[in-house]
Amino acid sequence: MCYFGFARERTGTTRAPCGPQEITRGHPRAIPDIAHWTVGRNTTTRDCAYDFCVIGVFADRAALARYMNHPDHMRGVQAWSQISTWVVADLDLADDESPLGVLAAATTRTGQR
Repeated sequence: MCYFGFARERTGTTRAPCGPQEITRGHPRAIPDIAHWTVGRNTTTRDCAYDFCVIGVFADRAALARYMNHPDHMRGVQAWSQISTWVVADLDLADDESPLGVLAAATTRTGQR
């Protein structure tokens, strides 16, 4: 999971997709190691909320490592660094019974890429 906070000068600007969002939305077409990919803009105005979120599922840590070093991901990192800061959490969902955990487990069992 990755949460992006737009730089203050972007706060309150248009909600139209920006370049980094479009790059990020396109990652599954360019990076075969992504098993599942969900992205979206925040829909609330809470002070503690981030502006954009990515949830990615990978078959294993090796697939995550390949994603992290993939040129298309690096292009996204460069683009996001121009307009935001972000925080990341890499979760091991192997024993998680939530829908996302079930998806991650199925991905790991089938070796889906």
